[in-house]
Amino acid sequence: MEKVTENNTRIAKNTIFLYIRMLLIMVVTLYTSRILLNILGIEDYGIYNVVGGMVTMFAFFSSSLSNVTQRFFNFELGKGNIEKVRNIFNISVLIYLLISLITFVLLEIIGLWLIYHKLVIPVDRLGASLWVFQATAISLFFTLNGIVYNSVLIARENMRIYAYIGLAEALSRLAIAMILSYLNCDKLKLYAILLLVVTVSIQFCFYFSCKKYPECKYHFFWKKEIFEDMFKFASWNTFGTAVWAINEQGINVLLNMFFGPVVNASKGISSQVNSAINNFGMNFFTAVRPQIVKSYANQNIAYFLKLVFNSSRYSFFLLLLVSLPLLFRTDYILYLWLGQIPEFASSFVLWIIIYSLINVLTNPLWSAIQAIGKLKKYCLVGSSVYLTAFPVGYIFLMQGYNPVIVFKVLVIVRLIYLFVIIKIVSDYVSFSFRDYFSLVFVPILRVTVPIVLLARWINSFFAQDFLSLLEVVLVFFLMSFLIIYWGGMTSEERLFVRNKILHKKIESEILRYEKFKKSF
Repeated sequence: MEKVTENNTRIAKNTIFLYIRMLLIMVVTLYTSRILLNILGIEDYGIYNVVGGMVTMFAFFSSSLSNVTQRFFNFELGKGNIEKVRNIFNISVLIYLLISLITFVLLEIIGLWLIYHKLVIPVDRLGASLWVFQATAISLFFTLNGIVYNSVLIARENMRIYAYIGLAEALSRLAIAMILSYLNCDKLKLYAILLLVVTVSIQFCFYFSCKKYPECKYHFFWKKEIFEDMFKFASWNTFGTAVWAINEQGINVLLNMFFGPVVNASKGISSQVNSAINNFGMNFFTAVRPQIVKSYANQNIAYFLKLVFNSSRYSFFLLLLVSLPLLFRTDYILYLWLGQIPEFASSFVLWIIIYSLINVLTNPLWSAIQAIGKLKKYCLVGSSVYLTAFPVGYIFLMQGYNPVIVFKVLVIVRLIYLFVIIKIVSDYVSFSFRDYFSLVFVPILRVTVPIVLLARWINSFFAQDFLSLLEVVLVFFLMSFLIIYWGGMTSEERLFVRNKILHKKIESEILRYEKFKKSF
């Protein structure tokens, strides 16, 4: 019991660090996007998103191996096997180097072909597009090699350093945007080069931050058994993340082919919003994820399932809480943020929020199946379902539908995907779909329906101005907190919250009394 309490305290502490990081980064990132849109213009901003996004398609190699590395780190740290962690680190460094070299070569072949033969880019901006492509490709090379150190920080649950580095990166991007506003040059080219400098610097920050850990002393090491275990996980991870890349970034390419870079600018705006609001759910989950794997490694299945169910529920609540103002005040918030709103941006944002609310429920299930180690069925069946979003979206676009249709397709397919993977995970651990429904879906429905209905009603009483926006946000927050407290929490969780509040109040009164005594 004492160990569980200690873990919960660590999760709470790490969550606080991550949320401070997220709030600061979100404010800085959104403001940076506004500056960039004004400096680069809609066309160049769209070019950067489609070309940079195309490079990101190839980053599924890094994502898959990052998931593998974190899983093995967490699993062995949960067992206290530092020597095995050191061996995993050494093999991971070698594999990352090989993967980054292969990825760079593939990018140069496939990426340049897409730019010259498939993407819709004005002739006078082709040169700048190539600068963006090459700078982003080199950035990806360094990012791939740095993710192993990023994984160490998360596995070690050192969220404070992780938060500092993330904030430094966001501030550097803001500084770049502000510098560009004072220069008279091809700003798209310079932006790509300066971002490359920031990316390389950040990876070195991760490297130096991990030097204190005993497993991060690299020396050549090879063991076939460890490599085969990691390769098995990496293979299925690669398949799953490749499908994600096709849907997420491939759709960006589709939008460019059918509608040009202006619509890509709208897609870029919606991606920024998606990234910002997703951080609310993901930062909480990042703090929980190591404990999910470690609890399974220790065969504490009851605590393992509790973490999976609770993190699903609270990740959704946090995301819903921050999404409400965007759902009901989309146009005004985009106007405040950007000044000029690209065509379709409001519709893209609306549907990407709905998609994110569904998607946030898949993260704990993904960590659960990684902890269990049975990836084949999950990736093969689940990813095959999710892959249908790309061809279905393409068919609708060929039929003349507007670009919003691809987001609607993503929402429907992701919902089907969620139900499929719940069934798959439940086959490997001792819970039924009824357990998941009663512990996750029922509280979510009990909270979401009244919150959305009340928010819609409340929103109708306020004008479209800044003061009214602040009032709406405050009312939404208070209303949502009360509904989540009574409808989304168990009786034990409500008791925990009351005790914490009471404990803080008692501490405050004692402190006041001590100060009062000292005054005499």
